[in-house]
Amino acid sequence: MIRLKNFFKKALACALVATTVITTNFTYNSTLTMAADETTEETFFEDVNLSDFYNWKKGIYQSNGHYDAWNSFLSTKEYMRVTPGEVYKISCSSSEYYIVVSQFDADFNIVSYDDTIYDGSEVIIKDTTKYVTVSIYNPSNYSMTYTRFSDLFADGFTISQEKITDYSSDVSKTNLNNPGLWKRGLISTDGSKILNYTSYMCLRNLVTVDPSKTYVYKTNISSLRLIINELDENENVIQRDEITNKSTISFNEKTKYLSISAYNASDYSLTIGQFRYYLENSTYSLSLQATENASEEENTKTHEETPSTEPEPETPEQAVDEDLVVNENVLTSLDSSLEWVVGTFDEKGQVKDINDYIRLDSYYLVNQGSIKITMPNNFLRLIINEYDENKNFIKSVDLGNCDIFTADESAKYVTYSLYEYSCEEVLELETSELISHIDTAIDFTVIEDLEAIREDAESLTSEVHKGTLSNASNYRYGHYYSWGGYYEQASGVYCTRNKYAIQADKTYYLNVNDSRMQLALVEYDSEGNTIRYVDHLTNGSKYEPSQNACYVAFNLSSSVWGVDILGLLDAGLTIDLNTEYYCTGLESVDIDDFDFADFTNYQMGSFSSTGFNVSADSLATSCYLDLSKAADTYRVNLDNHYLRMTIVEYTEDGTYVKTTTFQSGEMFTPDDTTAYIGVYIKRNTSNYTESDYRTFFNDKQTVSLTEFTSYKHNTTMNAISATEFMNTMNVGWNLGNSLDSHYGDRTGTGVLNQETTWGNIVITEDLIEYVKAQGFNTIRIPVTWYYNTYTDENGNLKVVDDWFERVQTVVDYAIKNDMYVILNTHHEQPIIYAGTSEDSFNQVLSDAEDLWTEIATYFADYDEHLIFESYNEVDNVALSWNYSDTAADQMNQLNQLFVDTVRATGGNNSERLLIVPTLLDGYESSFRDAFSLPTDSAADKLIVEVHDYSTAFDQDIDSLFEPISNWSAEIGAPVIIGEFGTKPNYSPSEYRAEAASNYVARAAAYGIKCVYWDDGNLNNYGLVNRVDYSQSNTEVLSAIVNAAAYETSNKTTYDSMDSFVWMSLNQSTGALKEDKYWGTIVTDIDGKGVEIPEGAEYLTVLLSVTGEFYQARVHYVHFYDKNMNVLQTNNSSSGNLMATYTIPKGAKYVRVGINNSYMACKEQMYASYFNSGLLSLTLGFVDLDDSGSYVKVE
Repeated sequence: MIRLKNFFKKALACALVATTVITTNFTYNSTLTMAADETTEETFFEDVNLSDFYNWKKGIYQSNGHYDAWNSFLSTKEYMRVTPGEVYKISCSSSEYYIVVSQFDADFNIVSYDDTIYDGSEVIIKDTTKYVTVSIYNPSNYSMTYTRFSDLFADGFTISQEKITDYSSDVSKTNLNNPGLWKRGLISTDGSKILNYTSYMCLRNLVTVDPSKTYVYKTNISSLRLIINELDENENVIQRDEITNKSTISFNEKTKYLSISAYNASDYSLTIGQFRYYLENSTYSLSLQATENASEEENTKTHEETPSTEPEPETPEQAVDEDLVVNENVLTSLDSSLEWVVGTFDEKGQVKDINDYIRLDSYYLVNQGSIKITMPNNFLRLIINEYDENKNFIKSVDLGNCDIFTADESAKYVTYSLYEYSCEEVLELETSELISHIDTAIDFTVIEDLEAIREDAESLTSEVHKGTLSNASNYRYGHYYSWGGYYEQASGVYCTRNKYAIQADKTYYLNVNDSRMQLALVEYDSEGNTIRYVDHLTNGSKYEPSQNACYVAFNLSSSVWGVDILGLLDAGLTIDLNTEYYCTGLESVDIDDFDFADFTNYQMGSFSSTGFNVSADSLATSCYLDLSKAADTYRVNLDNHYLRMTIVEYTEDGTYVKTTTFQSGEMFTPDDTTAYIGVYIKRNTSNYTESDYRTFFNDKQTVSLTEFTSYKHNTTMNAISATEFMNTMNVGWNLGNSLDSHYGDRTGTGVLNQETTWGNIVITEDLIEYVKAQGFNTIRIPVTWYYNTYTDENGNLKVVDDWFERVQTVVDYAIKNDMYVILNTHHEQPIIYAGTSEDSFNQVLSDAEDLWTEIATYFADYDEHLIFESYNEVDNVALSWNYSDTAADQMNQLNQLFVDTVRATGGNNSERLLIVPTLLDGYESSFRDAFSLPTDSAADKLIVEVHDYSTAFDQDIDSLFEPISNWSAEIGAPVIIGEFGTKPNYSPSEYRAEAASNYVARAAAYGIKCVYWDDGNLNNYGLVNRVDYSQSNTEVLSAIVNAAAYETSNKTTYDSMDSFVWMSLNQSTGALKEDKYWGTIVTDIDGKGVEIPEGAEYLTVLLSVTGEFYQARVHYVHFYDKNMNVLQTNNSSSGNLMATYTIPKGAKYVRVGINNSYMACKEQMYASYFNSGLLSLTLGFVDLDDSGSYVKVE
């Protein structure tokens, strides 16, 4: 459907960077020159209706301020007056279109050029700006023309500007979740430029702050970070900050402005498009608020707090311990006066009766935020267990002296237990003795901001312990120097806040469950003096202390840049310096013995070139999978299409081979050297927590790697004629913008990932099953072959084997589900086209013959369920997207070649049903009249295809089907409409489903069957949400399958000049004016337009034209109030045969203007056409409140 041409892409690149250009010079002398014959008074930007196509012209204003009349762009006709300091919010109804705002000074010199405007963007008018212009273009469709832009506006495209009168640049009042406020790039350290880094985003405008206040940054994505440049009143950079979730920040007293950049430290593939999408859908949420505002609003929630619409899984292991009572107090200290009992709590937060521990027998309210634990001695350790409001266990934290406890955001209650620890053992103590050790209380000191105590002096504390080293709150940004051992702030590395006791006569080993982690330690003597620095410690590293070493402090970093280490600690990263090496890695299990459906076989983590890694948002197998008995190919199966499976391959000795990420439905073929794999899954948009994954598994959703074997299709051909097939087919569905997608140039070796280049996910078998379940029995599979072909040594076109296999897999999915498959060649424009010279066309015929010989031969033994369609919308390159006799004749030759080529391959192809199109798949009379049905050796095996995207929702559509039906009878072959459809902006929106239903039902009544064009994009023609079927448009899907006809009751046909005047309409004022050159007629009833019935909300327009006047169109539809003052003008340069208009409020009359852009017509000629029945205009009015206005035809 969408055509991307390299020529136009290169042309755009030239347009945007050109420095020597052909320019149009504008001068300002109280009027602005618009064109050679048109002038206008000065116009203010806020007064211009940008949704009125009349205000636009072809071309674009470039970054140097010059204007170029490029076809693929649209710009406002005028320089529009603005006032410095004004702020405008730009809105656009389609995210496909990019907006460019250029600002000019009084001499029309460029002041500012912004080509990153997005829906919701705020444009601030610069101090020296006097005028602005606006340009638009579609970066995915450079085949746009002025006429197509006109049609776009006629179909309801809108763009608008709103002057913001209460604009505030205060960061606390700035909605950082507005996608339009962001653009791509990282603001440089000195603030002088924006670096073109694709994974960084920045605010397009500066924001202001009050340096007397403290601000807090909140986000629901822990790895989403802000980089802030602080600027003074002259916009000079004072300092640069990088902050993470929940960070508080106090700005320099001279700071007035901030420039803000953002990035996701866990996703360096993030693009501006994805970032805006995540903001739009609340996947990402962020704010920077003054602390008083933040405490009031609390409008940023973590992902874990997002309410789920799914039922909670059963979690019996988290049952409430009935032995504990709830104490609604927050403890600020622990001492011997409390009621301690023997015991502790197990790994699930339940009471565990065991000696050498004491516990409190109650749930207490948690200390929200962070607290520092001060023990009376360095042997005591405190275990705090956290629970949510339902007393479900969250986690356990083991704390030593001077450790910091930070409560989980979802925690409401805690329990406490105590023990003493020395020489890596729990000390055996009587209960009374242990209680006596806290006669001096354990104090809890509330810490308002962990960053505020970053510089606090280190303490010489308790013995090194796994609980202490695995606690994120015990670390701070920065490191201990290798010389001197003192602390210094630094980015990208963390270090412990304190120094921990060791025994110099012991040998220690580092145990860490993440292969990326790298530690360094600094030794200190009993007085805290530095002894030496030991670095490059990884899992399993041996450490032998110096003779007089008493304490150590740690630096913690990752071998992979950008890893959120503190987030990993919260997610389960464990670190231990122990006299035993016990973290020896994962075991391996034969892949055939691994149960992918058992959640207990997984852990939060991932795999990399170095082995297993802890992760807060991915779920990994808890073992390596042995492929010694592996199949040749596996298929990835993921019921949740937001998930991706990553497979990391290793050799027999553990050497890394490669990493590949798969979507559901993709095939995994192990490397020849691969012996083991590590597998993990991760959501590709927002993050999943362990709880989310558990819910996924509890819902019995599939995660698996299964051996793939090709479907054994039936090879016996059952006789079926084209006529019989048309009776068998109910309605079809297009698998659009998948296998037909493409990008770039042909490589000769194949572009197997072209399936996903236009935004859809990999095609899965469950997608086809879903479509079948909706009631469709036919599927059209558009395939672009060219980019997966090569030329062999004999000069013949050949298809890459892997591409054949992929197409066959998808075809098999449908045939396995007992569906008919229409397989075509879709976007083969580089080699298949019409309207060219004889020499060029001979090469086209040769390539078409080679291509169809390849395809037909490969699929030759498939049964009657596979149907071949020759070509899709073959263009007339001499007059693109228009008819010519030469192109039509060459199209007939291409169709005949196709039939002959397929039949020549023999086998089942001798009797296979074949579909042939008209030129461009056009249905208009010129295309029909020029079409010649190919001769065929098989009888009644040919079907003819046309495409149509008409939007009529009632009986008006019969004017399309009736001539097609008559033509079908004339050529002796049935006709199928291979593509039809509507978009979400369909008008009237209330009748989109009825319109689709009416289309299919009325077509079938004329013997025509239809195939809906579904491009996978629910904001375009898509109905099936291929990622989440529950979000599909089942209303329209059901309406198509269960088709019924509808009609509008209030219809009037005007077929006489008595209802018209031979005049035109002023496109702005709506007034009648003479037009004796082109010859336009306008409806005129008693000197006014057609009267609009009371309560009518929609107007339908149908122009019926035949014979030599077939190119006449409706070009003007203007609405007026009761005094014939114009309320709304609708002007279309290309015109319409069928259209629907929303009647504006207060409208009492409508005028409709008709002319023929290809022939001037006098009044007498119009009268003759009316009198001979060749011309008529039918207007209908729909009242949504009147049940009889639009009714189902029984």
